[in-house]
Amino acid sequence: MIDMGDKITASWIAQGIHAVATLGVADHMSRAPVAVSQLAAASGANEDALYRVLRMLAPAGLFEEHWQRRFSLTDLGALLQTNNPNSMRSFAVYNGVPWHWGMWGELAESVRTGAPAPPDGAGESLFEFLARDPDAAAIFDAAMADLSNARDVSAISGYDFGRFKTVVDVGGGEGRLLKSVLAGFPAVSGVLYDLAEVIERAVPRMIGDGFAPRCTLVPGNFFDSVPAGADAYLLKQVLHDWPDDKAAVILRNCQAAMDRDAVLLIIEMLVPDGGEPSLAKLADIEMLIATGGRERTLTQYDALLAAAGLLRTGTHQTRSPFTIIEARRDLSAHLHEERV
Repeated sequence: MIDMGDKITASWIAQGIHAVATLGVADHMSRAPVAVSQLAAASGANEDALYRVLRMLAPAGLFEEHWQRRFSLTDLGALLQTNNPNSMRSFAVYNGVPWHWGMWGELAESVRTGAPAPPDGAGESLFEFLARDPDAAAIFDAAMADLSNARDVSAISGYDFGRFKTVVDVGGGEGRLLKSVLAGFPAVSGVLYDLAEVIERAVPRMIGDGFAPRCTLVPGNFFDSVPAGADAYLLKQVLHDWPDDKAAVILRNCQAAMDRDAVLLIIEMLVPDGGEPSLAKLADIEMLIATGGRERTLTQYDALLAAAGLLRTGTHQTRSPFTIIEARRDLSAHLHEERV
């Protein structure tokens, strides 16, 4: 039987995870029991308050409680350690930070109006807020890095990028996904395309990781144009950030940059048509409150592509929650225009 109380208070668990992630408690833990007094001293926490939070989180599977107020990490809790290769610590910090949590507190208003909830009550979009608040931007970027590190390799698994000469990652951030492509396919060259301030942050990472000789970094805005002449274009979790009208602009700019045989690869979670549980259905509401964007069904992506003069030519399910949607220029539409 489903307990409504458990559903209503699930947010308390999320905030408990946020608290221990913010304090870095798991970094001072291992599979061996550690005294709360030691954890409190190492993380700058109040001993009694920390004990009570860890006690709350233990039944949720993050920690194991032992005698004499000692706790050890579980496999799940270890994901809150900073140096874990699959760490989700930064995402846990982002999820519960006041300006993000506050957007979820305004969900009823977003449902009433259909508009996103301004972060921190600032009356501006999430991206505008992040542009003027470097501390918030650092939290957001670290959270997105956690998600990318956990999913980028599996998001492109099984797809043959080796048939391409040059891949442009449109809105590719600091290049984590593109580096995964380049690492897996040594003959491929890359172009990382994003805003100037993002590209500036990406330069030392590309150089430090040894990808600079095979990757060109190009600053720009995908609402204005997209670099032309490549044979493959990537859009990973870009379109879901935007409502249909703005997503259409991005797609039209990609279409304008694409040669006759070029391929566009859209990597997104798909909302299933049925009633089954789906991570995409949760993420869809995050998009509603944060950006005014949305997760979409395959049918909705088909409509967006068609409006931009593109045609879906395939879908590839990955080992991750993401699907790769392959599209090309709709040459039949072009021929129809010529005849008219």
